[in-house]
Amino acid sequence: MRFALYSVTTALLIGFASTTVRHIRHATNSPLASARLLVGGWKNIYVVDFFPDAVQQFSVSLKQEATFWPSVMAFAPPNGLFVVETFDRVLSLLDLDLENDTLTLEAETNTSYSVVDLEFNADKTRLVGCSYGNGTIDVWEVENGRLDLIKTIQSPGISGPDEVYQASPHPRQANLDPTGRFFAINDLGTDSIIIIDTKDGAYDITNNIYITPSGCGPSVGAFYPRGVHMATHYIVVCGLRNEVIVYSLRYREVHLEMEKTQTIPGPGDAFPPQTVRAITAVNILLTVDNKHLYISKCVKDNTIDPIAHYTVAPNNLTHKMLNLTSKASAGGSCPARVSLSENNEYVFASDPTDQFRLAALKRNVDGTLQRSPIASIMKPAFGDEEFQPSFVQQIVLPQMPLEPLFDNTTSTEGYD
Repeated sequence: MRFALYSVTTALLIGFASTTVRHIRHATNSPLASARLLVGGWKNIYVVDFFPDAVQQFSVSLKQEATFWPSVMAFAPPNGLFVVETFDRVLSLLDLDLENDTLTLEAETNTSYSVVDLEFNADKTRLVGCSYGNGTIDVWEVENGRLDLIKTIQSPGISGPDEVYQASPHPRQANLDPTGRFFAINDLGTDSIIIIDTKDGAYDITNNIYITPSGCGPSVGAFYPRGVHMATHYIVVCGLRNEVIVYSLRYREVHLEMEKTQTIPGPGDAFPPQTVRAITAVNILLTVDNKHLYISKCVKDNTIDPIAHYTVAPNNLTHKMLNLTSKASAGGSCPARVSLSENNEYVFASDPTDQFRLAALKRNVDGTLQRSPIASIMKPAFGDEEFQPSFVQQIVLPQMPLEPLFDNTTSTEGYD
């Protein structure tokens, strides 16, 4: 992947409440922006500032050209940005200077084909990549700006019954458990959850949990609860069935064990999809108070794909933890990526198909989402009509300052 430096000299202001165009340069600690968002779209990476209170609008403060589709990103504070262009077999490390709104390529290396998810270990010295197309899991050493491949792990599962989606292993997502020791890898192709033990830097598979009945196609998951030392449950969203499955967890010496406790309908209505490759994205969000869960699916056959809201209340008697309470539109027809703001007041959604390319939805006190986005960026803002924003996530910086990963005085400003 090659990046070419693109400078935004005038900030692009788009919103419902104002059409005024102003020149804005935001520092990291700007009191104006409620959130700074990383957005990956067709041939570009953006930093988008969000202003919910003053004018309810977005501002594109940085635009960086890329050669193809930067659809997967992972941010290591204060300035390290790891980017995969899914179909380009390249992992790039960039210096994201939030004070000056610049993005500089520092290193790049080859990676497995079609990496669709990146996840750090607890101290952000290792990076795990799920190769959907290659059926493997890459483990990278990324401490101090390195990009060294430690090992590539072959998914060990047996292909599921779906001849189209499950003809081979397809690792879809990696989740680090609260202890920081175990990764759970959801493999859509093999109906399995692969447990990887990171102790002593080994990154060995120590358990492979099969989902029954087969044909679920586990796509994304979340450990529950957040903010504790050990999780009690793991929640999985099926990619090939309209189901959400809850597992209770047991910690063993070198692995995790899971037992199914609940199966509940997912957010979709038209399942199975009518056409091959109709399912393009699945998302799961657990709020910081552990009381609300949001799940979305982007299915091209459907006219509207909502974000489903579940309340979370573990019941030791019935073992039923999730309750589907409402569904809300993300402002478009196919939410490719949804993410929570750091303060959990908003849900950000990207839509590569509809008029709202990027939208912010306000959360109500009861956890439901307001019917209409409070802010959005429309189609023209992102240029190309076919592929639009497929990644959105708030840039979160620690309260205590960290040493920069790179020395900005010696960096090269971009590549041709």
